[in-house]
Amino acid sequence: MTDKQIIESLERLVKKLNGAENMTDQRMVEAMARLDGWDLDPEESRGWGSRGQWCCRIGTKERLLSKHINLPAYLTSHDACQRVIDGLHDDELLEFTVELSKITEQSSNSQWADWNVAPMLKATPRQKCIAILKAKGEWND
Repeated sequence: MTDKQIIESLERLVKKLNGAENMTDQRMVEAMARLDGWDLDPEESRGWGSRGQWCCRIGTKERLLSKHINLPAYLTSHDACQRVIDGLHDDELLEFTVELSKITEQSSNSQWADWNVAPMLKATPRQKCIAILKAKGEWND
């Protein structure tokens, strides 16, 4: 085993011990939901039996939408992704654009003017979710 292989093996082990696993569809949806304002079992809602249920805050932080079992379909819905994109700050939006360009196979060495934006405009909701999560530092490889 080479030094590089040993280091990679140790890094995988550390991630596993810290609970960081690859992003499954469920983990992606839950991470997107948190970025979109959803909360799993918030303290404020426990009075009406929300244990283990997702809730979404509306208006002020004190007001909760009733409990929900199904989260938005972030991996298949452009509208659900757009709500999260709309909430990104300018620097996060720029990072999202860079990540989306990588995912849609734009050259990372090319200048902005050389980019063909058509693949980014045609990005799937799943590609947008991955770019959002990477831009926000929520992505686990």
